[in-house]
Amino acid sequence: MNIFVPPEQVIDTVDLFYLPRQRKLSLRFLSALLLNKRIQTSTHDSVEDALAAYHVYTQYEKLMRDGPIVFHRVLHKIYNLGRSVDWNADALDSSAVELLIDELSVRRDVAQAASPVAAGGNSGSSNAALATTTTTT
Repeated sequence: MNIFVPPEQVIDTVDLFYLPRQRKLSLRFLSALLLNKRIQTSTHDSVEDALAAYHVYTQYEKLMRDGPIVFHRVLHKIYNLGRSVDWNADALDSSAVELLIDELSVRRDVAQAASPVAAGGNSGSSNAALATTTTTT
């Protein structure tokens, strides 16, 4: 199968969750932290990577709907957690992951309750194709 995706339609999670002059975060690390899901545990599986990238991207969209300030606060927490485990996804404490996921849910609930559009309508989801590249850490 030979598929071409125009570069302007490629969204790479490594570029979404990135602080300038800091290391780039692997899909494996982001999946463990944002989704509480372990990927790339034994072999490379492009389907597993694509699904993980999609779900990480949906987390990004949800955070951005809460606003860039919320997103950057969460991103700084992600980097702090990463430094605390030397960027090892397997070393992430499940309770720290669950706390971050709970915090994301609470922030979303508060933002939705405050938003007049929260009751319904378009979520603003992008229909762009999602292609991934994986950065190893």
